[in-house]
Amino acid sequence: MEYDVAAIEVLEGRGTVRKWPGMWIGSVGERGVLQMVWEAVGRAVNQSLPGRGGTIAVTLTRDGGVRVADDGQGDPFEATGDAGGPALETLLTSLRAGPDASGRHTVAVGHPRVGLGVVNGLSSRLRAEVRREGVLRAQEYARGVAFAPPAAVGPSAGSGTTIAF
Repeated sequence: MEYDVAAIEVLEGRGTVRKWPGMWIGSVGERGVLQMVWEAVGRAVNQSLPGRGGTIAVTLTRDGGVRVADDGQGDPFEATGDAGGPALETLLTSLRAGPDASGRHTVAVGHPRVGLGVVNGLSSRLRAEVRREGVLRAQEYARGVAFAPPAAVGPSAGSGTTIAF
């Protein structure tokens, strides 16, 4: 068996995550699912640390899913530049995307943070809902691929983000 440049396969983004999930979340069993939950919880905690929220709810659903909701300011759907970090869609599709830690409190739980892009890529379905500025926006994914662009789906009381996968 020969090993040369023709044997090298370059994978990017979701392809890498889906081919070798254990590399990203430590296991393809219960431990790996727990790491995915910690990733979603870590994002919610980071929204709450600067005093922007106080409640984080983790719900295990009857269908085997997980829902992590917070009452923070709500992740922006649009890119916010240097002041606030990337848009939610970037957080859900990029590997290791996250807010810049400079000048902000951040927390990492479990393995080194791999981000919501890994959770999204490994989930059969993921729905993100953001309550911000009186509007509820949502976006759904299947195995890391968006069904449609983020859309306003109605009015909202309060603020916060819910990630269900």
